[in-house]
Amino acid sequence: TGYTATFYAQPAEEWTFEWDVMVPPVGPTGLRGSQVSAAAFCITGNSAHPFEAFQVLDFFSTKEDGIEHVFFGAGSPGGRQDVWESEELNSIHPIYRMHAEAFPDGPQPWYRAANARV
Repeated sequence: TGYTATFYAQPAEEWTFEWDVMVPPVGPTGLRGSQVSAAAFCITGNSAHPFEAFQVLDFFSTKEDGIEHVFFGAGSPGGRQDVWESEELNSIHPIYRMHAEAFPDGPQPWYRAANARV
């Protein structure tokens, strides 16, 4: 005990157990649960360098950047289907293609109780 909070910092080569990941199971209604998350980037009207800012944001929307996000530990591959299905990304783990196949239409609307309780 005592290592739970710092587990993420331990190199995978040092793990003393085997584990894997899977897509969420199909629920009793025949649907899989999903979560919609978003990150928005914008350029303000009074930006000092709008052209350069657009070039950066344009790169952030490329297939190359989506793959690099995962390879370099920056998080999710983003919303591009071609990234999730790419051979390069799936060389890390097949979970990306598995998600693309399990959710061919992307994430479904997320319904939450009005009082934010489940």
